Amino acid sequence: MASTAIFYRGMYMDQLKRMRHIQERDKSIRLFLQPYSRSAIAELRDDPPTSISPVTLYLSTNEEFAKVAWRAEIIDWRDKRKLSEEERQQIDKEIRHYDSDLYGIEEGMVNLIQLRNLVELAPGFSVTELTKIKDGGPVSENAFRSGWVYVKERERGPGA
Repeated sequence: MASTAIFYRGMYMDQLKRMRHIQERDKSIRLFLQPYSRSAIAELRDDPPTSISPVTLYLSTNEEFAKVAWRAEIIDWRDKRKLSEEERQQIDKEIRHYDSDLYGIEEGMVNLIQLRNLVELAPGFSVTELTKIKDGGPVSENAFRSGWVYVKERERGPGA
């Protein structure tokens, strides 16, 4: 999945800022994202990322769905339904340790994604600059629901 990235639309800005602040305080802390979905992100499930072979994640916020404003690296994917009780408790403990306002492992959802190198892109760029893997077209700027799409890795210029 080396040339494939994922675009996730509609993250909460305050959650991203808290995660970035936590990351700045302690680089060793694991950051987790739990997309609201009852189905697995197939590419991550079938070809799990690692810290050696991460997958780029582009993010827009719920305030600006049509603008890619954040980027991170996905270094692990887990099916939350398959976590042992011990793993679940450890992750919950970590999440609550660094931010008591963030929820622990949310019930009913499938994807548990571990991130690193979360950065805000200034000034960001239009989602139409991302090319969908599925059909080679641009990501639509007219969607207003959270969700993900597989995109081609974007060449990184200044500030991107």
